[in-house]
Amino acid sequence: MKLLSVILLVAVLFLCIGSCGQTDDNMETTDASELVTINPNSFTTPTYPPSETRYGETISSPNQFFNGIRSEYSTYVRTDIGDFIMRVSVLELFVRHDGIIYELTISGKIQIDDYIGELVYADYSERLHLGYFLVQKNSILRYPHNGEVLESLKTDNTLPKNLESFVCKESEVDADILECRNHIQETNYNELFLWKKNMGLISYDSYYGEGKYRLSFKLD
Repeated sequence: MKLLSVILLVAVLFLCIGSCGQTDDNMETTDASELVTINPNSFTTPTYPPSETRYGETISSPNQFFNGIRSEYSTYVRTDIGDFIMRVSVLELFVRHDGIIYELTISGKIQIDDYIGELVYADYSERLHLGYFLVQKNSILRYPHNGEVLESLKTDNTLPKNLESFVCKESEVDADILECRNHIQETNYNELFLWKKNMGLISYDSYYGEGKYRLSFKLD
């Protein structure tokens, strides 16, 4: 009796082992060919335009700091609203007896966010007009952008003394750099143009107070 029980137990064990070693036909299997291998080389890094592209003709000038400037640039313009690819244009308007008048402008669309507000947007839009520049052999003078100033520059043989302007001065740090600084005390508004010998304008920065509502770009 004991021997029969042992034989039955052994038989049951063999049956269990055999059934466990078989694969269930209903079980889903994954074909190795269906597995996706991610190749890191298949990903492409997003491409962005260069920080600055020069268009148009190179402007020749007896003024070393204006000489070499291009008539157009495409560059990133930094603002508190965001960064925008915009165009900086340098246009010769007319020749005076004491120099040449150029107009500098930034053109392009600034996207407005709700939190900025219409007044700030209008301020940014106005500041895209960088002003008029009287370029002489040994100096650059900047005048604000408005119709009355332009008419005065066109018609007056001598510049009116009350005509608002500021003169670009040689940098105390680098003799190859000319700085044009403007500060309006009433609004605490600041501007800085930097010019480099035989390259022309290389950067512009404007802001209120300690850096609020900044508008800036670089061309070097």
